[in-house]
Amino acid sequence: MQMSILRRVHPNGGRRLRIPPAIAATATVCALAAAACSSGSGAVASQTVPGADAGATPGAAAAASLALARPSAGCESADAGTAGATTQSITVAGAGRTYRRFIPASGNAGVTPRPVVIDLHGLTSNIDQEVAVSAFETLAQQEDFIVLTPQAAGTPTRWDTSNNAGNHDVAFIASMLDAVEANVCIDAARVYSAGISDGGIMSALLSCRMGDRIVAVGLVSGITHPDGCQPPRPVPMIIFWGKRDRVCRTAAAWETL
Repeated sequence: MQMSILRRVHPNGGRRLRIPPAIAATATVCALAAAACSSGSGAVASQTVPGADAGATPGAAAAASLALARPSAGCESADAGTAGATTQSITVAGAGRTYRRFIPASGNAGVTPRPVVIDLHGLTSNIDQEVAVSAFETLAQQEDFIVLTPQAAGTPTRWDTSNNAGNHDVAFIASMLDAVEANVCIDAARVYSAGISDGGIMSALLSCRMGDRIVAVGLVSGITHPDGCQPPRPVPMIIFWGKRDRVCRTAAAWETL
């Protein structure tokens, strides 16, 4: 996997900072979008509309952006998904799996293809805790994107982060995305994954296994670079990690890269 890491020392001399979840979520979404635009990976947002005017009005700019979107099959549906948070169930490899789907209330529902953020919880955690910690849904209502929060399996709950073709969690997330593309109006060119701890490691794995569908990933205290990771293109990443993290230590994490 092609990866570049940016290290930055804060001018406060490395003192501890407390960042509200909503701010972290905002930073992650903005950074993922910017990385996708500048990655040179062929992401839709990096293209130029023929004949586009740099001094065009906001409405014209929005129309140009929409022209570059990759609308999913769900955009042809009359309702294109119920607004708000709903629990969705699918069967993968003979097992029932669930995820929470959040669609912001907007007059553009079913008309404008929206970006998607997949939000992955950490080890032993669950959907409800991740929704509260990440605050992505609050930001999604403000910025008009869709959030998918899947539930890991097992006791304790954990993601299968092994890099192999038979990984049921990768199959689950791919099937979840298939279902959403079929039933909700999304922009298939702007699908991102973010996660904390075990969810961050899983998001890194998705950049290996689903690099053709995941545009960029945002990781918090969790990363992996498995052997045999060969995505079809470089996948941009942004990584947040506390220097005083005693659960997922940074030194051990860098040794995996």
